[in-house]
Amino acid sequence: DAGTPVYFYEFQHWPQCFEDTKPAFVKADHSDEICFVFGGAFLMGDVVMFEGAMKEEKFLSRKMMRYWANFAHSGNPNGNDLPLWPAYNQTEQYLMLNLNMSLGQRLKEKRVEVWTNIFPLIMSASEALLRPLSSLIFFSLSLPFFFSFAP
Repeated sequence: DAGTPVYFYEFQHWPQCFEDTKPAFVKADHSDEICFVFGGAFLMGDVVMFEGAMKEEKFLSRKMMRYWANFAHSGNPNGNDLPLWPAYNQTEQYLMLNLNMSLGQRLKEKRVEVWTNIFPLIMSASEALLRPLSSLIFFSLSLPFFFSFAP
């Protein structure tokens, strides 16, 4: 904890405008939230970020614009009429940005478990197995050095 609050989110909404280009099982891709943060649902004319936004998507966009504006103004995204976005801490709560916003905890915990629990076990087991082998390799590599000085 550095004393400055951090706010963590996962954008999970599958934008309706991608129905022809993205499979339905994909929630959201990296940077899909940008068109919501910058009000893409409201742009018309020559500058269109996405067309045909549903009423619910426009509502989500308004909320996201308010969160980002509040954060830029005060360092805290929360405000009147917005669902609470808790600061990220040891509880690992984050905001799931979707048409129906909710709080999540320990994002992708099962996927991260491979790196936090399983991978260290594999590494320690492989080090234990390789330790005798590494000394044998060092010994075999040093043999030519010792015998090259023989008269």
